[in-house]
Amino acid sequence: MRFRETALCLLAALCAAGCVPSHSADEAAVGSGAAIEGGILPDQEDYYAVDVVDADHAWIVGSYGAVVALGAQGGTAELRSAPIHEPLFCVSFRGPSTGVIGGRGGRIFRTTDAGQSWSSVAAAGVTENVLDFARSRDPHRLWAVGPRGTMLRSLDDGATWQDRSLGKDITLNGVTFVDDQEGWVVGEFGTILHTVDGGETWQRSEAITGLPPYVEDVSAEVALRVGIPPLTQDDLYLFDVAFVTPETGYVVGAGGFVLSTVDRGLHWTATRAGTRNTLFRVVPTPTDGLIATGVLGTVVHRRAEAWAADEDISHRIFTWIRGIGFSADGALGVAVGGKATVLLSRDQGASWERLPRERIAATLPGRSS
Repeated sequence: MRFRETALCLLAALCAAGCVPSHSADEAAVGSGAAIEGGILPDQEDYYAVDVVDADHAWIVGSYGAVVALGAQGGTAELRSAPIHEPLFCVSFRGPSTGVIGGRGGRIFRTTDAGQSWSSVAAAGVTENVLDFARSRDPHRLWAVGPRGTMLRSLDDGATWQDRSLGKDITLNGVTFVDDQEGWVVGEFGTILHTVDGGETWQRSEAITGLPPYVEDVSAEVALRVGIPPLTQDDLYLFDVAFVTPETGYVVGAGGFVLSTVDRGLHWTATRAGTRNTLFRVVPTPTDGLIATGVLGTVVHRRAEAWAADEDISHRIFTWIRGIGFSADGALGVAVGGKATVLLSRDQGASWERLPRERIAATLPGRSS
């Protein structure tokens, strides 16, 4: 079986567990958090994304329209009004009060009062899931991506959106911008897209080296005998991209693969991050390192040119970890995932503690911890 087929089977299984938003399986899969009588159960929902604005303001979104605001370095948690009872996959705030959330069916909502109220600001005619947001150096400029080549751009802090989609059947999972002009998008079929003109045009990166001959560690003789095809760039399923400088960036994806560049994407080198588990997210840490998260409680750190798994987390967390972020000063890190998983770090990602479910449950009106 080709690696892409294997990866898609894995992704289908992950979708069934509610951890991977997919345009082909999301209707039955994503948003599997339990809900009783139409209400959000914050201590049972799946959480897909987090945006840490600063040490006292972080925003979490997830299944069934869950929106949770963390404050006081994670010491407080409040459930905010939900604009819709469907999965929300991404969140981006500019300061404590103004932000956008994106979800199923092209829906985007905006708040200017810290989540007390929301207005629908979706781009007309867009029906694909909104999977990721990115802001450029000017924080009023936003991009969003999703399945079927969906690309959306806002020039007014998310108040209105322009459809800049590619018109191709490619799921785009992650987006980042290093300034107002230069940005990156990644997705399925090994897609790495680069713009240097503010998204007016995009070019695909083709130069990837270092991939193993096969997805499995077998000899050419064994691969021929059992029918394992060679591994190519098109077989890669990529989820996220992060740049630590304009020249140096990283992409993560299925199979634990990490692609890195030190020349602004002219060349990419493939390695594995000390794991074969699928990686969903990669972010820089305030200490000039990197952290990537994935399935089965996977958290891997990159320090001094090497990747190492956080065994403490994998021994405690048995679900997927979908989103992660840090405040600029490193005083607060938040990672979120399935089964109401919310992890907090106050030492720049060196250690993590789980936010007790009873504290999350207490965000419901009439319930207290």
